[in-house]
Amino acid sequence: MRRVFAAVISCVVLWAGTPALALGQVAPPPRPSASAPQGAGTVRGTVVTGDDAAPQPLAGATVRVTVMPAGPPLGMFQPFSATTTADGTGRFEFTGVPAGVLSFMAEKTGYYNTGDGSDAGVQIELAMRRPTLEPGATLSDVSVRMSRAGVITGRVLLPSGEPAVRMMIEVLRQSSTPMGRRLVPAGRGSGGPTMTDDTGTFRAFGLPPGEYFLSARQNTMMMGPPGGRDDTRDGVATTYYPGTASVADAKPVAVRSGEETSGLVVSMLAARLSSVSGTVRVPAGLDPATLSVGISEIVPERLGSSMSMQRVQADRSFTVSRLTPGRYRLIARDQNGPVARHFASAEVEVTGEPLDGIVLDLRPGTAVTGRVVSTSGDPVPGSPAMRLQFTRADVDMMVPAPLPVAVNADGTFRVEGLFTKGHIRLFDGGPAANGAGWTFVGARLGDRDITDTPLEPEGEVMQVTLVVSTRPADVTGTVKWTPAPGAARPRVVVFPEDERRWHPQSIGVRVVPVGEDGRFAMRRLPPGERYLAVAVEGVTQADLWTTGVLAALKSAALPLRLDEGSVVNLTLTAVPPPAP
Repeated sequence: MRRVFAAVISCVVLWAGTPALALGQVAPPPRPSASAPQGAGTVRGTVVTGDDAAPQPLAGATVRVTVMPAGPPLGMFQPFSATTTADGTGRFEFTGVPAGVLSFMAEKTGYYNTGDGSDAGVQIELAMRRPTLEPGATLSDVSVRMSRAGVITGRVLLPSGEPAVRMMIEVLRQSSTPMGRRLVPAGRGSGGPTMTDDTGTFRAFGLPPGEYFLSARQNTMMMGPPGGRDDTRDGVATTYYPGTASVADAKPVAVRSGEETSGLVVSMLAARLSSVSGTVRVPAGLDPATLSVGISEIVPERLGSSMSMQRVQADRSFTVSRLTPGRYRLIARDQNGPVARHFASAEVEVTGEPLDGIVLDLRPGTAVTGRVVSTSGDPVPGSPAMRLQFTRADVDMMVPAPLPVAVNADGTFRVEGLFTKGHIRLFDGGPAANGAGWTFVGARLGDRDITDTPLEPEGEVMQVTLVVSTRPADVTGTVKWTPAPGAARPRVVVFPEDERRWHPQSIGVRVVPVGEDGRFAMRRLPPGERYLAVAVEGVTQADLWTTGVLAALKSAALPLRLDEGSVVNLTLTAVPPPAP
């Protein structure tokens, strides 16, 4: 059976809260080395297009393979990356590929990577099933699928009716995220934000089929010293098609594969521009040259937003001009290397009048130290592959997160640079991670269980105990359902009975697909909890975090208890997905 892989967009994956996906800070990919790495392998495959029943080779596509470590790496790292062009029969080959987890991206004008059209939750699951190349091995059955893309064209007009020149156009789509349904950027093939020309015309291309939302905005944010402030007051607000400042009132635009949706007109709204200025208060002896200040708009309906960032002035002052009304987050950080040493943030409401006198008070990050023990309280030795990672409780990418650290041989650890609440997680990042002799089951702050409760950084140092079980639990079984043509197989969801643990960072919520034979296996679950198990049709892991989904599944779920070392075998009948 040929393996079919599709591209996965990293900005979507980051919010997964899954250690295997939250990979820390990534440096730009290097050029492939002229000499093959030790244990290098070979990857061969074909770029195809068309339907699943009769895929056709696609010639001339540019193919990129990226190799990541099997687990989150320690410190800064550079993934291996190489690019080639598919030949006349769509075939491609990479040699000298190091061992690790592979992902593929193909580019060809007028096409998109088929996976780009999937919901963000599906993309996460695709990322979790990416193939692993063993040292020196050959992978010969890769099939990278592309499909005909759609196009959106239209014009943007100023409030006066004149063409809006050099406006940024963003193409967004609704997607399931851990925070519920949010607008996220469209697939990579669209080239990201585009810009209107001198007639106010724009063209967004490379779009997978689906419904999209368009926003037009002026690239207004300008950072600089107070003396250089731009006091221009008249401008335009971020406007969603056809002409509203509210995401809730935006109208979706339908796109079909290989077709052009044209004739759209976005009528921009007038806005009063203003500025925000202030200073950064720093500890004694801190070099102002290491300080930077950034600002981004907070839009609850969207996942992420544009950000402007620069160094502060020598007198530690900053100014941001040409801001449209809205809520913004300001941040300041002292960073000389991959990890921020001091950090400050503040939210401000911009209403159209200058906002002066903002003070960002830098503070050092909190360090967390402790040791790893078993469920019986015995010390557990560490290793370079036993890694600790702090995952933020939200997806605010402006707040720095510390890089993963290794647990010392004596089972002790220390992670520095915590500035926001989040969860401490322990995992095995070695090449044989799936065969690790333990599984992470909990964290304690003194006598308080903080396993699935965010840790709030406080003071200089906090002492935390991490608990592992050397006898984790497995859940296996079969699922009964009536297959439908073209429909995906059900997924099995196992989640804690305790509703307080129903959130994306919970270590007790697991989802696995059902095999063609109806069987499933969920390995290495944290034992000692009462769980619920249910098979669901048409649901992804991200769908679970839509309000009310787990509560709706609870009534149909089978209760079970997982003791240390237990293997529970279940027979489940798939249920329809909960109504939205």
